[in-house]
Formats: sequence, structure tokens, C-alpha cells
Amino acid sequence: MEAKFTLDLLTQATVVLDHEGGVCFSNEAAAQLWVLNAERLQQLHAEDLFPDDPEVLRHVEQVFSTGKTIRRPGLHPQSRLLAERVLDVIASPVLDDSGGVTQVLLCLLDTTHHHAAQAREVEERIMEQLGLMTASLAHEIRNPLSGIKGALQLIQRDAQVSQTHGDAFGLMLGELERIERLLQNLQHFAHPAPLHLQSVDLHELLANIIEFEKQHSPMLRFHAHFDLSLPPLHGDRDKLHQIFLNLVRNAVEASPPEGRVRLETRPCSRWELAGTTLDPSQSYLLVTLSDEGHGVAPEDVEQLFKPFFTTKTSGHGLGLPITHRLIRAHGGQIRYAPAKSGGACFEVLLPWSRNSELGE
Repeated sequence: MEAKFTLDLLTQATVVLDHEGGVCFSNEAAAQLWVLNAERLQQLHAEDLFPDDPEVLRHVEQVFSTGKTIRRPGLHPQSRLLAERVLDVIASPVLDDSGGVTQVLLCLLDTTHHHAAQAREVEERIMEQLGLMTASLAHEIRNPLSGIKGALQLIQRDAQVSQTHGDAFGLMLGELERIERLLQNLQHFAHPAPLHLQSVDLHELLANIIEFEKQHSPMLRFHAHFDLSLPPLHGDRDKLHQIFLNLVRNAVEASPPEGRVRLETRPCSRWELAGTTLDPSQSYLLVTLSDEGHGVAPEDVEQLFKPFFTTKTSGHGLGLPITHRLIRAHGGQIRYAPAKSGGACFEVLLPWSRNSELGE
């Protein structure tokens, strides 16, 4: 009993397996990892915990047969509930008085945050280099671009030219402006401005965005379900506005004329942090935004937040990557899931702070 109490205090997920692979014991951290309560977890077998990770099962068998501890760092599990995590696995023998192996103690240390931090560091270095290159290219491109645009506008003022070739000039100027927007968005992606943190009423911000979009899409129906008991966010108001305006506008553009766009806010439970790289000791709120469009094709989901990927005919593929970076800068995360309506659903998890934590 004392040993089990000690294991329950461990922060890493721990299960004890018998010779048949049955779970004899699991601690609270394991319950959180598999999103099951301890009673349900102890009704399962190793094959249920790791259905698509035979390597872990082989390690357990080896410990039973050799009596030696096996360490497997940096495992990328394939089983559904453990996917997108990185685990250090330690399988140790539990011996009886005669030295025989009676059980295997399996400890799973979630190193996702560590690996994610390393990946972010590498990405930030790449973005820094991209930013330097972008700044140089933007300067070199923008000057001749402005000259070409000015010359075209000057020629277009000629009434005879405008009457004969007005459509062609309009097309050229439109394409030049699109290139200018692309350069600007690329700079925003490569060099996001620093956050100016303050107390932000998220619900007021979302309500303003909805009212703005209603003016442009009067037939569209917006359904807002806000938990008004949530405390204010500690974030950059302008960038949070940019985040949610982009997501709402994407939903509006994806929806049929008389479709529905749903927004919901609520606290995020610790169970819902499973599969994320977020800090489980923090408190998060969840903003869910869904539409009734065609959704995202399964083969495109992995590309959603990568630069220059777009399914829009006139898109530049930087809107969602910029949104992703801004959310991450706030210590949050964004994820996609198919909506029940068949459309797209984006979930934004953001850390929140109580008024006392903001010094108010």
C-alpha cells in the first residue's frame, strides 16, 4: 500500500503490469495521459494501452524474461491517445524475495515540451534567417514595384489609353497590389512584432468581430455561447483581434450564404490538454469556432499551418501560419477538428489569468 501511495505521487505516468499484461496499478498521471479514470485503466491490458506500439510491448516482455531494466528515450507513440507526444519509456522489473520477476513497472516521462521547445528553437532560428532574407528582398522588390505601379497609374490617367486598355491596366495594378500584400504578410510571418500585454476582455473583442462581420454577411447566422464567468486574458489586444478576425473571416468565407458560424468559450479541463504541448499546471480557456462549409480534406489537415499552403484560389497561404505563430506567442495552441456540421472546427487554447494575477 505504501509503495502504491508513493507511485501515485509521481508526476510521470506509471503503470504496473503482470505476466498477462494486465494493469495491476496506475497512478493519477497515467489516468491523465490516457484520459481514463484509474478504475477503468486497471481493467485494461498492455495491448489496450499501446495498440499501435509493439516496441513498448516487446520491452515489457524482455524485462519479464531478462529481469533487466530497459530505457527507451524519445519514443514517438503511434497509438491514438498518445499520438503527437514524445515519451521516455523506462520498463523496470518488480522482484519477489527469490529474485523472480513478478511484475513490470512501466514509467512514461512526457518529454513533449522539451522536444517542442527544441523544435521551436530551431524554427525560430530558421524564421530569423528568413526574416533577414525577407527584409532584404522586400526592400529590393518594393522599390521597383512602386516605380512600376506609379508608371502604370500615370499611363492609366490618359483617357485614350484608359478607354482602350482600362481592363488590362486594372488587372496589372490588382496583381501588383497582391504582390505588395504578399510581401507585407511574409514580413509579418517572419518578424512578428513583440506582444504588448494587457488585460483583455475576450468576449467584448469577439462580439465586436461578430458585429463587424454581420455587416458584410447579413444572411449568415452567428451563434455565440460565451462563458461570461471567465476572467480576462493577459494578452496583446491587437494581436488577439487579428487572430480571431482571421478565424471568423475564414469561417464566413467557407460558409454557405445562410449558414451558421458558431463561437463558444469555456474553461479547458486538464483532460482536454491531452495530446497538446501545453503546460498542464496552467489554466486555459477554450475558444471553439465552427462553420457549415466543406471542411478540410483529411490529406490537407497536416498542411494547414504551414506557410504558403492554401485551398483558396486567391489565397497566399500565410493567414493561418501567422495566426498559429501569434497564438503560440501567447502561450497557447490551435488545433483543427471536423465540425459536427461537416464543416471546419478550430479550437484555440489560451492561458488566462485572474484579476489578482494581473495586479488589478
